[in-house]
Amino acid sequence: MLPQRVAENALRHPLRVYAALELGIAVAALCIPSALHFARQLQGTLLGGLDLLPEVESQASAFFYVAVSCVVLVIPTGCMGATFPLLVRQAVRHDRQIGARVSLLHAANTLGAAVGTLVTAFVLLPTFGLTHTVFVAVALNGLVFVCAGTLASKERTIGVETFTPNASEGRAHNTWILPVILLSGMVSFTYEVLWTRLLTHLLGSSVYAFSTMLATFLMGLALGAALVAPLAANTRRARYGFALVQVGCAVSTLCAYRLIDRLPG
Repeated sequence: MLPQRVAENALRHPLRVYAALELGIAVAALCIPSALHFARQLQGTLLGGLDLLPEVESQASAFFYVAVSCVVLVIPTGCMGATFPLLVRQAVRHDRQIGARVSLLHAANTLGAAVGTLVTAFVLLPTFGLTHTVFVAVALNGLVFVCAGTLASKERTIGVETFTPNASEGRAHNTWILPVILLSGMVSFTYEVLWTRLLTHLLGSSVYAFSTMLATFLMGLALGAALVAPLAANTRRARYGFALVQVGCAVSTLCAYRLIDRLPG
């Protein structure tokens, strides 16, 4: 019953739940240093406090690092992932609005991530250091919480049945999209890892180099989402467009891999 009530509340009051998630992200970010301190103590108990990189340690050490990263980050990143569907619920009130509005929301969200990446790496970290940069991020989350909570207090409740997908599309014809999207997302972040490794030889391995690559990756996602908004308004065109951009990803990636050795040293 509890998950059902939470889901209904999210449908009726998406901005309120969104505000609560932003506050959860801020609190989780404040708790991360303490969680990492506990992880270091646990590492000393289980593994003898080894400080070497996972590549030259045992498999147990590598597994420990992966497990700690997942446990420490799962709450704030889970809250981050939950915010976008709530914003979609807030912005989309009819199925004809799905393509354009979701595309623009995704573009704005991803563009913000790219700007945040660059500002953090090139401005906040050099100026304030790691600890104070965390406080800046927490303060911004708190500001979003206050803004979303204020807007939520002024808005009427959304009816649960207000948004009704077009039944004429037919579920059977769309069952293929989820596994294909899963595969597409997996390949996208495979590219990110490979490009990070590839560009390390040109840009180095500093936080500036990684941030530059990540921001470029995110800006490309934002640009693509913004440009495709008119195309996504029509189901048939969206299907052909999806197939076309997948081919474009493959071809452009192969070309980039072949041409990167020709870049000047």
